[in-house]
Amino acid sequence: MYSMCNGFKVKTKHLKGYVKKDYQTPELEAMLDQIDCWFITGDERSDHLREVSVAKLPLTMNGTTHYLSVKYTKPMYLGVKIHPGKFLRYIVRLSKAEQSWRIAHMLLKNSIPVPAPVAFFNQRFLGILWKCYYIAEYLKNAQNLNDYLIELTRNLLAEPDNHSLNLTKKKVIEETGALIGKLHCNGYRHGDLGIGNLMISWNDSILRLYLVDIETITHHNHLPEKDMAYDLACLYHSVCNILTGAELRCLIRAYFKANPPWIPHKKRLLREIQKQFIPIQQKYSKIEERKAQNLERLRRGKRVLFIDSAKEEGMTEIIDNLKKKFPLSEFTLLIVKEDDLFSQLCNLFSYLKEIKQGAYGIVIDWRGSLLTALLTSLSGAELRMGYRSRNFVKNKVFYNFLVRVHSWSMDRRIRLLAPLKALGIQISNNNIFIH
Repeated sequence: MYSMCNGFKVKTKHLKGYVKKDYQTPELEAMLDQIDCWFITGDERSDHLREVSVAKLPLTMNGTTHYLSVKYTKPMYLGVKIHPGKFLRYIVRLSKAEQSWRIAHMLLKNSIPVPAPVAFFNQRFLGILWKCYYIAEYLKNAQNLNDYLIELTRNLLAEPDNHSLNLTKKKVIEETGALIGKLHCNGYRHGDLGIGNLMISWNDSILRLYLVDIETITHHNHLPEKDMAYDLACLYHSVCNILTGAELRCLIRAYFKANPPWIPHKKRLLREIQKQFIPIQQKYSKIEERKAQNLERLRRGKRVLFIDSAKEEGMTEIIDNLKKKFPLSEFTLLIVKEDDLFSQLCNLFSYLKEIKQGAYGIVIDWRGSLLTALLTSLSGAELRMGYRSRNFVKNKVFYNFLVRVHSWSMDRRIRLLAPLKALGIQISNNNIFIH
């Protein structure tokens, strides 16, 4: 059966979906049988940490190895909030994987670059969506645009007279504005637009930008002005601390050049962007205030405890960097062994003696298990940080500061740094940046 955006319908024991013609091979079917294994790390945390995870999978066809990006989504019915309505919603509505599949084909028809779609699969239980997978071609030598611009800006601060870097940044800004302008000109609204949703790659000095996380994109025959303004307000918020005023004006010029029907209404749209930006700024200003308060606590001196089940090389490096940056604060790593239930109960008293009620001001649970969450809660710390998970009790009872791990949470180091990033601390190449 050849349909659904030029894809072949495929059905396995648990999954149903569509596959691109070129990829309908026995190798892909074999990969699908083991697909869940790619989303379980050595400590088996990735499946329950985040609603969405991404993995890079190798697929060998005709002697050639292709790399695929697989986005795994499991609807969070019982997560931070209870969502009884989601059961009904996921019976009627398309899954995020199927939305991404359809939107990707529509965007490619309009010459808007996205990673080439390969397949999507849904797993349902009694008609309710349980899991879904969206598979696309992996972007080689690609980097998140947010990280790229931050790195480029830092290099320019170190070498302000570097003409080549200035030209590169200008070109990236113009291409970004042109891509968003083209998106809106064709009637598409992103809904969650930011430079973090763009990937950049260089091939033989040719710049390419790609839209990712496209499941939120919707199409309109006549895109409303408010929707365009909201997208641009979100984009402006994501770049306002990276780009200068002149660079922002360059971005807007490139946008209107790619979206000519709105040039006569330019002033009206800019006023609407300003109006939409105010509530976005208010929302994030509260987050920034909280970050500033936590950083001030560390500067004045706080006892900070990290809890995990095994000591790794990266942990010592992170703690050493923190000690150098905040000399008045004390940073401790507590290793909680979880061999079996008996050993946990035997060691529980010694763990409780170590944490002591109120002895630590900040406790960060790197492990995320039920035992470490309980210890975090019993510490009586002013700030009890843990990863946002599917466990409603852990989210609401044991922690008072939930950390969201991004969709590339398969990277162990990124997961370790996520709580620090939530506090306003970013570590890169053994350097600490406060933001």
